[in-house]
Amino acid sequence: MKLQKTIILIFTMLTLFASVFFIINRRNNMNSKISVLKFLQLIEDERLDGLSLTVYYLCPSVLTYYPLTIERLVNGSFEYHVIINDKSLKEHIDLLKRLSDAKLIPVEKESGIIDARLYYVFKDESGNEIFSVAMRGKNESMFVNGNEVEGDKILCEVIFPFLPENAIQKLQSMYE
Repeated sequence: MKLQKTIILIFTMLTLFASVFFIINRRNNMNSKISVLKFLQLIEDERLDGLSLTVYYLCPSVLTYYPLTIERLVNGSFEYHVIINDKSLKEHIDLLKRLSDAKLIPVEKESGIIDARLYYVFKDESGNEIFSVAMRGKNESMFVNGNEVEGDKILCEVIFPFLPENAIQKLQSMYE
């Protein structure tokens, strides 16, 4: 039974790595590739010392005059913002490991328009961004380290413990 779980875990990780490589190689962005691999290795090894998570959220049903870029969201268009330190992240390591279950499938035709309503970024102890996700809401495409992929609710669910209840309810309703 333990061998079977190990084989499934290895297969899942290989699938994730293959997806990540495909996405990153599609954009030919070496820094993104290194960052994602570093992040996944940190989570898998449970080495979260110095790691932080910053979350920005704006209700997807709030109308704006123009689509929100990540920069606009981060620079004040959010209704909720939180920074989580490594100790709080360690309490949710099992949930963070679910990121390896995410299906990072590149979209067939990139929209290039983010209209960010939820953005979160993991940073290392030096403040370097190593993993980020931006999403609009609904089950649309998402941006993982700047690469547009098909929406996957796991990428949203992993940060639920760090969001207010009303934000969780709104996001859950979009993925049902």
